[in-house]
Amino acid sequence: MRQSLDEIRLGVFRLPAYTLRVPEAKRNIAGAAIRQIRQQAGLSQSELSVAVEVDHGIALAQSDISEIERGARHVTDIELVAFAAVLKVSPDVLLAKVGNETN
Repeated sequence: MRQSLDEIRLGVFRLPAYTLRVPEAKRNIAGAAIRQIRQQAGLSQSELSVAVEVDHGIALAQSDISEIERGARHVTDIELVAFAAVLKVSPDVLLAKVGNETN
């Protein structure tokens, strides 16, 4: 099953039983929860990026955190686990906040 370049750019993933569309503007579902919990913890984006690097060896710039929180950048599973550990919540909490977004 070959995909066109336009389908790849639009984030269309073809699976045998169905087609899943990922909106270009939303690259992750945890960003809003990461922002909310980070702010509740009193951390800046820069402080979160430093903590993730020091505690978990994952180098993220402040701009990466900003893009993640806005949903403009994908979050890897390893990054999600690191965010959860630094924010002292379960990764499930970051994913469960979906639908509770205010933006």
